[in-house]
Amino acid sequence: MKVGVFSSTLSVVCIVALLALCNVSCSLNTVTSQPTLTNTSRTEPNPASDFTYSIIWFEQLPIIWHPPTEYMYMVIITGYTGADGDVVIPEQIDGRRVIGIDDTAFLGCERLTTIYIPLSVTYIGGFTPRDGDAVIWGAFAGCLNLESVTIPGSVVRIGAEAFYECPNLTIICPPDSYAHRYCVENGIKFQLVERYP
Repeated sequence: MKVGVFSSTLSVVCIVALLALCNVSCSLNTVTSQPTLTNTSRTEPNPASDFTYSIIWFEQLPIIWHPPTEYMYMVIITGYTGADGDVVIPEQIDGRRVIGIDDTAFLGCERLTTIYIPLSVTYIGGFTPRDGDAVIWGAFAGCLNLESVTIPGSVVRIGAEAFYECPNLTIICPPDSYAHRYCVENGIKFQLVERYP
């Protein structure tokens, strides 16, 4: 199991985590697409041993407000080592809140078919290459068999290339959530849920 100090995109992670912990909600513009509202069900989360992760220490950040002690250390999922194609990310690992999915956490994992992201998560990584770099970095980029990802309203940032080359993907999300707008803006199929399980 890989445990370390998470350094890349730390400022974005911290801001997003702070917003989520303060229960700041994001209101979105009305969009024209109106798919049928559905409910979704969840199963038990995968064991922590199915993931690699990094731990960030919230108190190291240059902010005035600090979260409660139980949130001082938070987890970023950095990889998946499990065999299942259907993955439920846990809300906590070793008693620490899972707040994010790293830029390459599930990169090129062709065995994945469904992903359930818990309400603790606030961001999903992925960015466009720069300076001639041909490599696409995205949390779920290249997951060719990925059919659905369930994303809660707690997610307030999704990287531009998070779902690059996921041709069969449908994102399941609440109406007027960040994920909903992300789908509309990026031409990704989506299905709205009345309530998040």
